[in-house]
Amino acid sequence: MFDEHWATFSIYDHRTDLYRRALLLFDRIVVPIPSTPFGRLTPAEIEQLSSDVDYLQENDAAIRFDWDPQGFQDWQKSVVGEAMASTLTRDRQLATRLQVAQDCTKLIPPGIGNVSAVPVYRDPVTYDASVEDLKYDVQEAPLLEIVLPRLAVPEPDAPLSSIVEFRKKEEYRDSLYHLRRWQDKILPEIMNEQDPQKRKRYLDRASRDFDHWIKIYAEAMEDANFAKMKAAVVSVLAVGAALSPFSGHLVVALSAVASPLFSIRELRKPCWKVVGEKECAPAAIVYASARI
Repeated sequence: MFDEHWATFSIYDHRTDLYRRALLLFDRIVVPIPSTPFGRLTPAEIEQLSSDVDYLQENDAAIRFDWDPQGFQDWQKSVVGEAMASTLTRDRQLATRLQVAQDCTKLIPPGIGNVSAVPVYRDPVTYDASVEDLKYDVQEAPLLEIVLPRLAVPEPDAPLSSIVEFRKKEEYRDSLYHLRRWQDKILPEIMNEQDPQKRKRYLDRASRDFDHWIKIYAEAMEDANFAKMKAAVVSVLAVGAALSPFSGHLVVALSAVASPLFSIRELRKPCWKVVGEKECAPAAIVYASARI
């Protein structure tokens, strides 16, 4: 059984770039589909959203959350504490995200282990305001603040099918794996720090590290591609070397000028796997997402 990380949306988040970005950063997104026209949502918009989410769910990228306005109002009334109830009344989108995060566990498909379902926010200002009001600590908070703004934003009209196909690529799955490993290392350090100033310093340091790794990863990928070309030349000449004892020195000479970062044995792997073994591997998710 596999553990997964889910992002929960409000009923309007599908209109923002968050919709497609979250598909790149989370195993699944949880999208509330109103059972009747509600607020600013038209019947045609709901129908289109319903169709899109059904397609994403068929491809293990989303969870459909059938959302009933009356059920939402009942949930709000059940919230304990005047401060939280007041906040949820002021910010209905936040309230929806929290309701979906709380109730979506019953929708976990077979074969999935633990699910971490967290509300996501379009920008840090919105998130900070919510945290200040609710004192709502989510473990993924540093990940969202550090990584989400750095992800490439697919075009608003980018076909969901292109994102679904990208999510199936081994390169993407590998990059997400490395990001999760990095997440497991930095989150305990940041989230367990009780001193707000120290916690902010940890977050700033992690953010700077990630920016540095994005640059290093891109450079390493370029080096890997260059080294692969050198290896191809070497392998071609090696055939000639086997046939002629006089061409062996050419193979030695070309091997000597290959990138020092990569051995000939490493070059038998895809270049992203070679770079994935290096410290900058968590930045792969940003590099890969820019290629949609």
